[in-house]
Amino acid sequence: MNIEFLGKLHPFMVHFPIGIIPIIVFFHLITYYKKDLIKPEGYFYLWCLASISALLTIGFGWINLNYAGAPISPKEDLHESLGYFVAFLCVVNLVLWKLILQEKKLKNAYYISVATLVISLSYGGHLGAELTHGSLNPFDFFSTPNHKTHSTTPPTITQPSKITKPTVSFKENIEPILQEYCYDCHSDKKQKGRLRLDTYEFILAGGKNGKVVISKNAQKSELFGRIILPEDDEDVMPSKGDLLNNSQIELIKNWINQGAKNN
Repeated sequence: MNIEFLGKLHPFMVHFPIGIIPIIVFFHLITYYKKDLIKPEGYFYLWCLASISALLTIGFGWINLNYAGAPISPKEDLHESLGYFVAFLCVVNLVLWKLILQEKKLKNAYYISVATLVISLSYGGHLGAELTHGSLNPFDFFSTPNHKTHSTTPPTITQPSKITKPTVSFKENIEPILQEYCYDCHSDKKQKGRLRLDTYEFILAGGKNGKVVISKNAQKSELFGRIILPEDDEDVMPSKGDLLNNSQIELIKNWINQGAKNN
């Protein structure tokens, strides 16, 4: 079995602890008013499920993070640390509840641990969602949407000609385009698809699906392939705001075909 396949299970597996832990908290709140709704032993089994699923989740997450071949960002590092902490607290709560069943007076410590777990889980889950889907700002709903400038048909790409094209500069021509259109989702703040486009080195490193720039071959470069997709394609880049115009697309195409140099 390809071990990278297990890493791909992380986004699926994470839903189990995210679902089980709120259920435990919900039952605690309900049983405050209805004492006989769930037996005390029931919480022990729920914490067993939460602990097992949390440990599997961080295991798959570790594989996903370390076998993707892309640089690890500070946000990913924090998300990973919170995952370890959440799994640790699940096991702690399992042990504490087992001791409480044995009539140990540890309920205050238990409830503090549960509250800490909920906060850590919420923030860690938020970071994970941002890493997967980009920025998640609820106030974006109230902002005026940007209208994309592309037509619904892909731009006509000029076929290579025998005339020598002017050399495209990464620093003068390409970097400003990436800064305007790509940094919102692919920089040190957010890494959608574990891809960063804010430095030359990160561009060449690619993302979780591999390289996005193939030197001297724009047609096989995913970066170029994404920016020429029609507006209504779900994979078009950028996914929000205005799309690149034909001149900008041509610059990126020529830069890649000229060797994608750091010039």
